[in-house]
Amino acid sequence: MKVFLWTNNDLDGVGAAILLGNIFQNFEYQSIFFGDFMQKFPDWYDENRNNYDKIFVVGIPLEQSLINKTDDKKLIFISDKKEELTTVESKLISEDSTSCSKMLYKLFKSKFDFPDGVKKFIAYINDYNSYELKTKEAKILNGLFRKSGSRKFYNFVNRFWSGIGEFTESEIRLAGSFYKELNAEMENLELFFGSYKDSKVVATFSNFSVNEIAATIIEHYDSDVAIVVNTSSRYVSFRKKKGSTADIKFMAENLCNGGGSDQAAGGKLTQKFLEFTQTLSAQ
Repeated sequence: MKVFLWTNNDLDGVGAAILLGNIFQNFEYQSIFFGDFMQKFPDWYDENRNNYDKIFVVGIPLEQSLINKTDDKKLIFISDKKEELTTVESKLISEDSTSCSKMLYKLFKSKFDFPDGVKKFIAYINDYNSYELKTKEAKILNGLFRKSGSRKFYNFVNRFWSGIGEFTESEIRLAGSFYKELNAEMENLELFFGSYKDSKVVATFSNFSVNEIAATIIEHYDSDVAIVVNTSSRYVSFRKKKGSTADIKFMAENLCNGGGSDQAAGGKLTQKFLEFTQTLSAQ
């Protein structure tokens, strides 16, 4: 069986690639920033669908229009957010979960005996992705991923293909340097406060790691929504506090011509978004 994976270019995506790569011998993969997926996947699918027996799309926010265009029994969509979407031929596995890696592991563990090192690697990814951080290894793993260069996704897949053992001292130091940079970035951020449809919003400009910046803002300032604007890519990212009723997918669609899921959304830096920022105030 010839298998292809499309996945988000984050740590959870690395876990998906390693799990599927351990299962299928004839396996290829592509990581992508989820904001670019809707633009690039349909053309790739039209050109390559006949080259593969199964095509997995894992951990990328989905839209009904995409499924309508590509609905095919070869396709398996996996999302760790409950998606209100309809498929005919393709398969959609969608549930509220702490990670797609965990979902994939549960899906295949009765059919495939994963090495202990791979099981441990997935457990650390899930611990980080849930933001519970019960293990120090999860935080080290994330820091090391962030500091692994422009090809960090592929470097990590190769580094941990057979699973995880003990970190080296140099890896621990490298991971620690990421968190020092994060603390320095947080100290220099200019923050803007306001609201959107009764939800407390904190926004900032940063080209640093979106997830860490957003999570730190939400934790420190008790906001419902964190907005991070990357001035280099001119992309606006939305994240929300766990348990908040804020509709960040609607915010991304309405303000930035974008989209996403209930927990992570984004879009372009538009004039409408810039007008919204005028309602925010620095403190």
